[in-house]
Amino acid sequence: MRVIYGPRCSGKTYELMRIAHETDQYIIVPTQREAQQLFKKAKQLDMPIRMPVTVNECLRGNFRGTPYARLHHNGGVLVDETVRILSDILRLPKIQAISVCARDSLALETRLDERLADHMRELGVEVDE
Repeated sequence: MRVIYGPRCSGKTYELMRIAHETDQYIIVPTQREAQQLFKKAKQLDMPIRMPVTVNECLRGNFRGTPYARLHHNGGVLVDETVRILSDILRLPKIQAISVCARDSLALETRLDERLADHMRELGVEVDE
């Protein structure tokens, strides 16, 4: 499992779109509006993906009418806005911390928008690439 993290607008969702395009996996998103926006954006970037699935659809067990998550050859799904989704499901206003455990491996990836990275360098902050 990969954990992709970084500040707002740093390319995290873009990375999920890229993975979804390459692996034919679904992306789970909080709302139908976000599903439509993500689907449209991927198409505009010439990275077609499956229509993202909302949290409500997941909770109802509907992956576009298939038992997708159990049967997919890549073995799972991609989740965008994980903390927001968890907060909504638990009906909690703020989550202070989460822990993640992966059986095989856990790869942490930081995505920084190049403009943000340049700005950080200008401020004297070391940016790992």
